[in-house]
Amino acid sequence: MKCYTFIPSVYLYLKIKQNNKPENIYFVDIDDFSRELYAGIYSDKSQFSVAQFLQNDILAQCPYITTCIYSDNGREYQSTSEHLFVKMFNNYRIN
Repeated sequence: MKCYTFIPSVYLYLKIKQNNKPENIYFVDIDDFSRELYAGIYSDKSQFSVAQFLQNDILAQCPYITTCIYSDNGREYQSTSEHLFVKMFNNYRIN
């Protein structure tokens, strides 16, 4: 079986607020190689939501091996080695 490199290129956040309902954040990821789209709806834009999106909506669903991910360098992606997102990258050996 041939393995391809999965390189997501776009994280898009859409804030949708409906009448008297909490605001939802839509995380969207587009794979550079296949142009497949991965999306998830979360209640906030925290490091925990981003980590859940990475693990549940991208890595668990994508049939390719993920070797590199780049983002818009928002606060939810930046921090020390103790940051949840950084820990996930190290666990999955993602650059």
